Amino acid sequence: MPHRESGRGREASEGPWYAVKCPVVYFGTVGGLCIDSTGAVQDASGKPIKGLFAAGENANGGLFNLSYVGGRSMPVCLIMGRIAGASAAAR
Repeated sequence: MPHRESGRGREASEGPWYAVKCPVVYFGTVGGLCIDSTGAVQDASGKPIKGLFAAGENANGGLFNLSYVGGRSMPVCLIMGRIAGASAAAR
């Protein structure tokens, strides 16, 4: 069923609009920095390292530590980048 016929479609008439080019690439990061829900990097004991924030493929917070994730990590990278940036800016 086309989206408009389902009754769920909405006209996108006002911006601002943003886009991100997400090319298909292979990457194989497994593990990386441990971060908390604010994007703060944690030390080996699980305590935040003051002033150090991270996001992206190498800072997955334990979400994808044991598997190759392909493009599934892109939303997490984008969202945690925004959260980590806001957390760092608030300091």
